[in-house]
Amino acid sequence: MGTYSRLFINIACCNQFIQTVNAGYFAIEGNEKLEKLAKDLIRQARILRAGAYYYAIDCFGNVPYMDENTPMGVTGAQLGRAEITRKVVSDLEDIVAEYKAEDPDQKPPYGYVGLDVAEALLVKFYLNYGVYTGTPDWTSCISHAEAIIERLKGAGFQGTGLTEAYHQNFAYNNKNFAIGG
Repeated sequence: MGTYSRLFINIACCNQFIQTVNAGYFAIEGNEKLEKLAKDLIRQARILRAGAYYYAIDCFGNVPYMDENTPMGVTGAQLGRAEITRKVVSDLEDIVAEYKAEDPDQKPPYGYVGLDVAEALLVKFYLNYGVYTGTPDWTSCISHAEAIIERLKGAGFQGTGLTEAYHQNFAYNNKNFAIGG
């Protein structure tokens, strides 16, 4: 109950943030710098929402689907796992395409999500795509994994972009071990 509730609270918070920014409550019109920031923060909220959906689908199967077009307080449509997976994967693919078109060398500040996280989520979705949709997609899984490795290569463990030792991911000072951090 706690996991389910937390996932859908996160989804609702991401949706509400996107709705608030899109409704113009931050008075960013005309300010190019703030408009760019808002666009990136919306992308980050979409990535976080996709992460919550990944765990909701993986743990619970068929779950309600809500996005920024769903009014607050309304329970989303109960869709099948396959349909939600396709929607979320499509959104993540759009995000990856936007990042690659606008800022292919994007390195968000430590603690923020960006292109690498979006592609890592796609790897997780495609790794389980056969279970979720009935049709495996190993090619997409491999291409996104290779794209992440290619961007981060040269640093970390054997040049993979990963930390040198597993425990560094969980150290109090793990920021010091983040590639590009």
